[in-house]
Amino acid sequence: MKITNPKKKCLAEGWTQKMLAEATGRNKSEISMVLNGERFTRSIQKDIALTIGISEEKLFGEWARTERQLKQKEITTGMEGDKKSRQPKHPNSFVVIYSRKPLGNFGITFVGDNVVSLLGYKPQEFTEDSGFWANHIHQEDAARVFAKLPGLFKQGYHILTYRFMHKDGTYRWIHDELKLVRDAAGRPVEIVGCIVDITKQNPRHNTPQEDNFDS
Repeated sequence: MKITNPKKKCLAEGWTQKMLAEATGRNKSEISMVLNGERFTRSIQKDIALTIGISEEKLFGEWARTERQLKQKEITTGMEGDKKSRQPKHPNSFVVIYSRKPLGNFGITFVGDNVVSLLGYKPQEFTEDSGFWANHIHQEDAARVFAKLPGLFKQGYHILTYRFMHKDGTYRWIHDELKLVRDAAGRPVEIVGCIVDITKQNPRHNTPQEDNFDS
């Protein structure tokens, strides 16, 4: 049986998983998965912390985040480090995190709220229409972008640059970094990534750039 720090702290306070399940009204398996770090559900973390009487941060430490937040941190951390030598720096840009389907038109399933500041659209405009992302890529860049995407399934990591239509009708150059997420069996389950606006840093505003991709 795995003994994690949150489990130790619960036991130190006199709480077993069964007691926590009864006190919170949660399923015991849900409590177990959260305490084992197999599931990062903020609402369950909060219920456990409130029941025990200590803060989420003190009880769960780094785990005191949603699964999405942890995944975002993993992406942004991974896209630094050993990728720095082949990755352009954009110090004046802010990052928008997203996830997308690993098949079909690669529709967006989640995008950070700050996409409004970057491109003018609300997050739900991306998520409610699976073709929204594809349909707003500049027509001169679309074929190139989709021709490159299959390489992601070989390398697991990819960088794209393309023009995307802003809400105001103008086009912005986007630096898009993608990472493929696989399940335990190796099957693609999701693509996660981040985008920044590099229009001001791009000296060729009207000419497609080559993608930075290891072949």
